[in-house]
Amino acid sequence: MELNLERPLVFFDIESTGLNIATDSIVELSFVKALPGVSEPLIKTWRVRPWDYENNCQRPINPSAMEVTGITNEELINEKCFWEIAHEVAQ
Repeated sequence: MELNLERPLVFFDIESTGLNIATDSIVELSFVKALPGVSEPLIKTWRVRPWDYENNCQRPINPSAMEVTGITNEELINEKCFWEIAHEVAQ
């Protein structure tokens, strides 16, 4: 499908440790960016180590969220925390 764009268009998807926006964290963030005059979109995905700043430890993924995303706590142990990738995401 060809898009006739005048400005860039970005789609994004977030996977998280659960559904509570006050206490849950992002574990995966993906962007698809379509640019005017460019046939192939730019695609970028980051895995993110969810961090509990109050307790200074990795935030566990809710088992029901794990079922939906297929992402486990063990897979995120060596990933960067969000604050470590925030500058790259903002770009």
